[in-house]
Formats: sequence, structure tokens, C-alpha cells
Amino acid sequence: MTKSYLAQTKVFDIDGEKITIGSYNYALQKQITDLSIKEKTLEAIDLFLENSIKDWTLTGEDNKKLPITREVLNTLAGTFVNKILAEATKFNQLNPAEVKN
Repeated sequence: MTKSYLAQTKVFDIDGEKITIGSYNYALQKQITDLSIKEKTLEAIDLFLENSIKDWTLTGEDNKKLPITREVLNTLAGTFVNKILAEATKFNQLNPAEVKN
């Protein structure tokens, strides 16, 4: 198997924060598709984001890095999460040969 078809990541600057987005695997793709078929779109989006965000620079009031969880995502501004979602969606639609850091 060539490296280009294994998980890839890319760091994005979104509103001054570094967000590392990774490609998702086929098993996750099937789970997301299954949720979408069952009209559980928001659950599918949550699952997609939780698994696509590999790292970030977001910190809490105590200056500790926030965990990448649904609970934390739900506390963030909708416009910020929408920007992450847009970049993650675009990144995961690329041909593996097009993915470059």
C-alpha cells in the first residue's frame, strides 16, 4: 500500500488557532454514512469532527489545551466550528496525492 492512501494530516490556521485536520478511514466513513441514512445528520457531523480534528491550540481559562470532544465542540462559537467543518470536509474530499502540508 502506498503512503498516499494512509491517513494524512494538514495544519490549518483558523481565526488564529492551529487546527490539525486528518483524513478519516473507511470504517468511519461507513459509520457517518449510516448515521446520515438514518437522518441523524447532526450526530454524523459530530462524529466527523471528533475524528477529523487531530490536534488544536485551543486552551481553556487555565491555559490547558482543551480536549477534542463533542462537549467542547458544543461550547465553541458556531461560526468557528463551521470554519473547521468546512476545512475538514474539503480536506477529506481531496485525492490522497493532492494532500500536502
